[in-house]
Amino acid sequence: MAASNTLYILNISCQRSSQSILCALMSLASQPSGPLVDADIFAIQEWVAERAISSLLYGIYAALSLTTIFLLLAKGLNSKARIGLTSLTTLMFLTSTLSVIFSLEFILLQIPLGGFNPPDPDAIIQLTTNIQIASEFMEKVNFVLSDGIVVWRAWIIFPRNLLVKFVLTLCMLGSCAGTFTVEGSLVAEFVRNPDSSNAGRRGTISIMAGPLLFTNMVATLLIGYKTWWGFRQ
Repeated sequence: MAASNTLYILNISCQRSSQSILCALMSLASQPSGPLVDADIFAIQEWVAERAISSLLYGIYAALSLTTIFLLLAKGLNSKARIGLTSLTTLMFLTSTLSVIFSLEFILLQIPLGGFNPPDPDAIIQLTTNIQIASEFMEKVNFVLSDGIVVWRAWIIFPRNLLVKFVLTLCMLGSCAGTFTVEGSLVAEFVRNPDSSNAGRRGTISIMAGPLLFTNMVATLLIGYKTWWGFRQ
């Protein structure tokens, strides 16, 4: 889960630097052929470094996820706990993979703008906006799934405690509401102004982070309490 969240942060950073690359390439396309200026080289170096680190972390995350899925399948899906954990882990891996693909495609679409016959900038801006929206959605889903795995673990160790299940259900509903409220506001901002990739992010991030952290904390405390109680017995 930590590796997946790190991927999310790196993907956001990459999209921010990609805006500078887009501006640099559009400027370069309107100039006669010549060497790249320092700003262009720096922007491309920043993108390459971020992609390299993100790819490394994704490789580690993919290896851990596939190993986990293999071990779960090897033990057999003979209980609801294993079925739920396997499903959540697989879905989380797929959303992370799509997020990485979208982030790479976001960059690759902008490279032709530096050619002698660049494509229509308006069409590229529309495509990159759509990719940003899809990438943001996948990343938000990934956050919810991260909480879902912890909540599921707490859920199965309190099989007959209706109060615990009620609290966990409320926490997950709050996480979903906060996360997709932020996603809706970001999509609306992208549609109004595709060039402002960071607009509204700082003002709404607490709406998403608060419920997610609270849900994770509650589920972790419940698991810790059950473990402590088991040792006492």
